Amino acid sequence: AALIVYQTDVRARGDESPLWSDICDVLSLAIYSVDVAARIYALRSHFFGLNLNVVDLLVCFIDFFAMALFVVVGDMPSFALIRIFRLFRLIRCLKVLAMARELQIMLIGFASAMRAIFWAGIMLVVVLTLWSVV
Repeated sequence: AALIVYQTDVRARGDESPLWSDICDVLSLAIYSVDVAARIYALRSHFFGLNLNVVDLLVCFIDFFAMALFVVVGDMPSFALIRIFRLFRLIRCLKVLAMARELQIMLIGFASAMRAIFWAGIMLVVVLTLWSVV
């Protein structure tokens, strides 16, 4: 996660990404891809039954496509959408956190709070829109 944030900051400044950052990016994609390939091998046709597995596979394909495009095109503009898909890797951390009972309770509370914050945001937009008309 820290690497994705660091690379985004470097690109936003318009600087060249350092070599160690690129190496870490390739290594993390390789580890992530081996994990997905091992799950495909172990689960076979049941792999596609779980939506998170499909998201992981999609993230791998998009990352490989982005790296291949970078090799062919060279310095390309920042693709914010690709970086957002790479953040889906962080979803896997939530699967690990859900294994412990106490952490699972905290995640449920966090999800409930986010739902309330979402609806509060919608209400604020409606109220501000109504007051801007008046």
